[in-house]
Amino acid sequence: MKTCNICGEAKSLDDFHKKSSAKDGKQTMCKECNKARVRSWQDDNPNYWRTQRNRKDSIAVQRRARTYGITETEVKLLLETSFCELCHAEFSETARKNIDHDHVTGKVRGVLCGHCNRGLGHFKDDPELLKRAINYLNSHKV
Repeated sequence: MKTCNICGEAKSLDDFHKKSSAKDGKQTMCKECNKARVRSWQDDNPNYWRTQRNRKDSIAVQRRARTYGITETEVKLLLETSFCELCHAEFSETARKNIDHDHVTGKVRGVLCGHCNRGLGHFKDDPELLKRAINYLNSHKV
């Protein structure tokens, strides 16, 4: 048994989250009080998650700009694309847009959906291998 330092109730150790640095290995407030504290904080800070998402997006743009050797403005322009440049599928709001690039030169080619980007990768960006795949598909039509 352990007493919660918020509500003052004696509860089973199972009613407390783990905390490795504590003597008994448990937090000082019970799970119920912790949940209430978190909900209260979220109610008091409704824009927190929106600002975090914007921050992550900004960091992702910076990282992609460094990776592909282009400006952040160029990355943003690429990410405004609304469809895959290979299969022409429209991107949903949550779809990850893959910036396709030549692995030899590093030059950016365009924006692809995940399926097309992985497909090119599996064919090692080799036009001859892709032509053989096309011939194979054409010769084995059912």
